[in-house]
Amino acid sequence: ILSISEGFAMRLWNLNGDLLQILKSNGLTEDADFSPDGNHIVSAHNIGTVRLWNIHNAKKMLLKGHAGYVWTANFSPDGEHIITASWDNTARLWDKNGKLLQVLSGHNEKVYHAGFSPDGENIFTSSNDNTVRIWNLYGRLLIKLKGHTGKIYKPDFYPDGNFLITPSADGTARIWD
Repeated sequence: ILSISEGFAMRLWNLNGDLLQILKSNGLTEDADFSPDGNHIVSAHNIGTVRLWNIHNAKKMLLKGHAGYVWTANFSPDGEHIITASWDNTARLWDKNGKLLQVLSGHNEKVYHAGFSPDGENIFTSSNDNTVRIWNLYGRLLIKLKGHTGKIYKPDFYPDGNFLITPSADGTARIWD
């Protein structure tokens, strides 16, 4: 179990509630995700950094590239990729070792969320520009979803990958196929 507080640390717990490790960073942690195999954690920080942690020895790698607050960080379903979303209006695709593969640019405002389709073949990004974009793993924009009149919160794919649900500050949620 991983907990994030308002300090500069995340805490890793076992199922009995025993503290296993404290993972310290230089900035506030906004988001974190376990790798599918449970051996790594990727974390997003308010100081424009992304960290990749090995939970067995607390070693961390700094993933550099964003120029603004990093809001989300997620592993792909197969654990081979990491996607991050930032207030620098981009999302970035990394391999599981922290190598930058693609910069997904095109949003006109802060990118708050990014994630993968259940098969790991597509990426979604959502922004304060009221759009969601779907990309392939090569950084090619596949579709721009427009229609919301407010910020889009955390979109997510339906488990079978056929639908994307987008909740918005405009008081609506849309289902896209």
